[in-house]
Amino acid sequence: MTIVEVCVDSVKGVKVAREGGGDRVELCRELWCGGLTPSLETIESAMECAPRLGLRILVRENPTSFFLTSAQAEEQAKLIATIAGRFDGSGVPLGFVVGGLAHGEDGPQVDVEGARLWRKAARTHDLVFHRAFDETADHAAALRMLIDLDYNGVLTTGGGAGVADIGGLRALREQAGDHLAIIGSGGLRAHNIGWVVEEAHLREVHFRAPGPDGSGTDPDAVRDTVKAVRAIQLSAT
Repeated sequence: MTIVEVCVDSVKGVKVAREGGGDRVELCRELWCGGLTPSLETIESAMECAPRLGLRILVRENPTSFFLTSAQAEEQAKLIATIAGRFDGSGVPLGFVVGGLAHGEDGPQVDVEGARLWRKAARTHDLVFHRAFDETADHAAALRMLIDLDYNGVLTTGGGAGVADIGGLRALREQAGDHLAIIGSGGLRAHNIGWVVEEAHLREVHFRAPGPDGSGTDPDAVRDTVKAVRAIQLSAT
């Protein structure tokens, strides 16, 4: 069954995602910039109402760039270690979403040193590289690097400019095999998510469900989007 992850920025959003049938949430704050690290207090409250596959915590402190200094990469590692240490033993599945870029000869590439630090800090918790991945110059090379570093997933549009790219997602999914999860994203809503799942052969998807004013998490949008994924799965059985 395809895992459905909802990106939320509040404890209320966690509850909405769970009640709407979401399997897991990515928890953050300040979605206006793509998200930043939520507070320990918010994480603690979210633990009490998490869906069945738990929480993945976005760890990101720079709202303006994916290119990080060594000090910023180290700060992200410290945050991961702090959160992991605080909530180990909670009984709720916990993972992390992190990322960063470095300048390469052919363009942006995965910040390898940072990625190693983050993997070590996360210990045995799941670790996902976020959509900074889409800005790398060579997606296949970036994916190979993350597989070698033992990441558990990549959040990606398949290289699309903010919109899911079916061909790109399918190619990454085939390359990744069973090494890590390709978590499809990029403007996924009830009207298109089922088609993207089916065409790109995705096992995991990620979406936001903002309200009419662009904020919060809309219960109807969550429910309808999850239902669209489940309908595709039912038709395939």
